Amino acid sequence: GTTAQFTNNPYAKLIEGGNSTRKLRSGMIFLNAELDFDQWVKGLKSVTSLSYSTFSAYTISKSEDYLSYYWNPAAEDGKGIISPTHQGVKSSGRSYSANSTSQVLQLQERLTWDWAKNGHAVNLGASFLMYNAAVQGDGRYRRMMQTVADAKYAYKNRYVVEGAVQYAGSSRFDKEHRFHPFASAGVAWVASNEDFIKNASWIDYLKIKAQYGVIGTYENAFGSAYRYQSEFDRANSGTFGPILTLDTWFGTKTWTAQKTTLSKLANPNLDWEKFHMWQVGLDFDFCKDFTFSATVYGQKTIGEIVNANSSVPRVFGIPDATIYANIASNKRLGYELSLGWRHTFGDFTLFAAANAAHWNTVYNKVLNDDYLYEYQKKTGTSTSDIWGLECIGKYQTQEQVETIPSYSTVTIGDLMYKDQNNDGKIDSNDEKVIGNTQPALRYSVRLGFEYKGLALEIVGMGRTGYDYMCNSAYFWNGWGDGNYSAFVRDNLGGAYPNISYVKSGNNFVNSTFWMRDVSWFKLQNVNLSYDIPLKNKKVLKGLSVKLEGQNLATLTNLEYVDPESPASGVSQLPLFRVFTAGAKFKF
Repeated sequence: GTTAQFTNNPYAKLIEGGNSTRKLRSGMIFLNAELDFDQWVKGLKSVTSLSYSTFSAYTISKSEDYLSYYWNPAAEDGKGIISPTHQGVKSSGRSYSANSTSQVLQLQERLTWDWAKNGHAVNLGASFLMYNAAVQGDGRYRRMMQTVADAKYAYKNRYVVEGAVQYAGSSRFDKEHRFHPFASAGVAWVASNEDFIKNASWIDYLKIKAQYGVIGTYENAFGSAYRYQSEFDRANSGTFGPILTLDTWFGTKTWTAQKTTLSKLANPNLDWEKFHMWQVGLDFDFCKDFTFSATVYGQKTIGEIVNANSSVPRVFGIPDATIYANIASNKRLGYELSLGWRHTFGDFTLFAAANAAHWNTVYNKVLNDDYLYEYQKKTGTSTSDIWGLECIGKYQTQEQVETIPSYSTVTIGDLMYKDQNNDGKIDSNDEKVIGNTQPALRYSVRLGFEYKGLALEIVGMGRTGYDYMCNSAYFWNGWGDGNYSAFVRDNLGGAYPNISYVKSGNNFVNSTFWMRDVSWFKLQNVNLSYDIPLKNKKVLKGLSVKLEGQNLATLTNLEYVDPESPASGVSQLPLFRVFTAGAKFKF
């Protein structure tokens, strides 16, 4: 038995789903040479690594299928029509079904020199990395090469200055833009080592630090390769010859030819995306029991690679071709805070800690951000904004149905939306920012104690100040086999608007009606353990027991679904409450 929405039967898949044998083979050669040149240059060392790895896998299988019927409660035996996806197709024998291979060659050299004298300390380094990989299905080598020079200077463990310069190359770009330099620098001041602060007994450690750099990322080096080149695809075939249903004056033979179309237009000027990043931080330990840290950071992405096809007029004749270009830009600002406390009273220790974080990413430059109305522009808005219609109530009278514009055909009880541009109709031009999926604050707390082998730790975490659009199968109708959603079923005549099944209708579009505050706090983990004291340890050296609970309780304003993962229990496996008990023996 299956349904149109739940098309698979797990039991049938296990019993009649066939079988397969998968074999994996892997090998690695790793050579490492560490050289110490102290007898010639004190503090000079070298580490050279060469590795080659290979991996292959193949699967031999017998693909079987089971015969499935749609459940029909009206039928005597419950059987409805035969499922279109499971019709009992059998296989006569086993056959090759899949394989994968990969090979990676990597060479790395690291040269360092350390020197210290009279409170001065210098650390210099240089690195070289060459990476070459071939992966089945990619059809292209993945190659990267980079050289890094770094330096660090410290004086009396108080003042620290460091910097790094990187020259990186990737096969992802054309030869004119394949290699690019990047640089970063940082400074730090360990104020607690200053003479005028050492006498402050309540200050245990105080460090102020700052960094700035322009970097490339792993995605820059190993993202989709050869985007700068043109690509052609074979399109649907074309047929030449007479139309046999009409006349055959010119013969009856037809010819078929394959058509080729441009799928990607070359852009040899495609370049690395640049990430400008800065960070300012503080580490502070005080009064023997407290620790505090604070970090404020920012990032600006320049030249983000996007598909610029929509900016090319269709008169050029390449309406479906991908065109990659460095156009988009965004910027992020955020902070992280943490505070901890730990104190011991004889055999009893108490501890508590909390941390909080916030960040927001804003569109700085957007491709084709030209709209008729200012409220539709993306530039300056958050990348996590929710766009939708503003719900202003429900249609109460027939006069309202006939005079107030709607998204589609409506009746009394359906949702009513605000006409943002006053053009007498409700459409995509009336969508605006109505919420944000990025929490204003992410936080966690940790509490506990330790006493003579007995320990308790409680961890809670939460999110606040963000929204969720209730548009999953739990809330909206029209997902599958003719049933109304659970939300509709439980709210008829109340919170739910006029009964309507079609998912794409007036009531089933993103709007403030379906948006909810999804702030939540969870008792995420409770761990209780006890190291049992043993008098005779000749045989049993140690014994401890543990009881742990996860996902124990949730406080939230969001009903019906789990706020941490709203898709869980709807289109994904649910988040379970888990209890674990265990014992550990040492002999």
